[in-house]
Amino acid sequence: MRNFILVTFGLVSATASVALASPAMKHPGPGPGLSPAHLFELADINKDGRVNSDEAKQARGILFDRLDRDGNGFLDDPEQRFARKEHRASKKLDRFGRKMDHQLVADSNNDGNISWDEFSSAPSPKFERVDTNADGAISKEEHIAAQREKFTGLDVNQDGFLNAEDRNVRKQQHHSKHEAMQTRLDINKDGQISKQEFVSSSGPLMHHFDLDKNGVVTREEIEEARPRLGRPPFGRH
Repeated sequence: MRNFILVTFGLVSATASVALASPAMKHPGPGPGLSPAHLFELADINKDGRVNSDEAKQARGILFDRLDRDGNGFLDDPEQRFARKEHRASKKLDRFGRKMDHQLVADSNNDGNISWDEFSSAPSPKFERVDTNADGAISKEEHIAAQREKFTGLDVNQDGFLNAEDRNVRKQQHHSKHEAMQTRLDINKDGQISKQEFVSSSGPLMHHFDLDKNGVVTREEIEEARPRLGRPPFGRH
């Protein structure tokens, strides 16, 4: 049950998918993946460009119904298997979608082909992240800083080496994070997640993107938060 709760929580987060296209679906989704942009559009019921806590809860109710495929009001064993497979598939879909978006942006004249001029002038998020002073060139210092940042992120025990211990620490961190998620979602501690429990949680949209904690999420807040969460620019996803 623990793994399922974690996967379920991740499934409805910013980078997760709800590609559920079967006829039994009570609520067909807006697209093959539910990224922060899609989740925002789903939750913005009155289309005013802002999502309040009531709208976020209503959207989480819709997401719960998609996961609760037998309609019994709980996320149980068969849905566990589905959620795990869906979560893995969503990551692949998200990566593929980002590649497709980059290609569409590069094809500036929309002729279905990408010329060298289009390719070389297209935005490069990775380059821009490394080019911290935005001078259009990556210096030796910027390259070293980017490599050091990457190394530091991998060296989770901060001993100056990358080894098996780092992998073990990451697993433990992942496990602890999932334990905290389970505690937060399973309010009555019965080992199941009911719709009421699921909806009563603040959810990833409010948790990650309500930066000023005023109970409302705007498009601007999503755009501002995405780099901090390691997400690509807000757009088609």
